[in-house]
Amino acid sequence: MKKIHLTGKLMAFLCLIFIASSCMSGLEEAEEVQVTELPEEEISEIPESENLRKGRTFKYMEVFSNQITPISFPNENPEIPVNEITFLPGTGKGVARFMGRATSYINQLATSETTSIGAPVTQFYGEELAKLGLKKIPDEVSSVTVDRRGNAIFFKSLENIATPINETLTIFVAEVEIVGGTGRFRGASGEGIVEGRFNPTNGKGSSVVKASLRF
Repeated sequence: MKKIHLTGKLMAFLCLIFIASSCMSGLEEAEEVQVTELPEEEISEIPESENLRKGRTFKYMEVFSNQITPISFPNENPEIPVNEITFLPGTGKGVARFMGRATSYINQLATSETTSIGAPVTQFYGEELAKLGLKKIPDEVSSVTVDRRGNAIFFKSLENIATPINETLTIFVAEVEIVGGTGRFRGASGEGIVEGRFNPTNGKGSSVVKASLRF
């Protein structure tokens, strides 16, 4: 594999970021946004007992700063008319409701210059996630958000659509599904929206995930 220089069409490919995986609350700022803490009341606890969680729905939110690094492979599928297939793995740092400080791992597959779909997060982060105790993650999981105690939410990313604003700013929106998790998020499901921004020249960005979390 080889890393791709952020020039030409590859700059456009960065429009496909998920985030993992995850824009800060101030989407009006074009460059890097500093992560701010969610209000203390927003980091409330989901009950540890499965009986107390069962049948309930919670409003979930996470706010992250992200770094995406495109990686390409030679295309060996004759049905796909491109010379290279581009993946968009990355990581994020920020805060999440019910977690506090958390980390995200994401992976996307470029489908055009302005769209992407989720790809297995374990493709690039399997070993790192395993060290955190997250093993046997299904291939449909394209993003994982995990706290320092090992509580994790698994996301399946649907199509992501990006809109270039200028040379250093692209905004994007994506739909995600919650397809399980570990710890207090075991058995979780739900759906949500990711909104964010990034700089196509260096892969730095930010994102906000808002979702319904059901048990």
